[in-house]
Amino acid sequence: SGCRGLGASDYFLLARNVRASFDSRYFGPVAADSVIGRATPLWVWP
Repeated sequence: SGCRGLGASDYFLLARNVRASFDSRYFGPVAADSVIGRATPLWVWP
């Protein structure tokens, strides 16, 4: 059916702007050991 579960050390990353995002829906889950930090928005358009 095209569905698959995440592993215990996987993250599924989603962006808030669905129309202009390039996230896990396109490149798949990200392994926890590949994550090097936490993204924090510096400036957000209203």
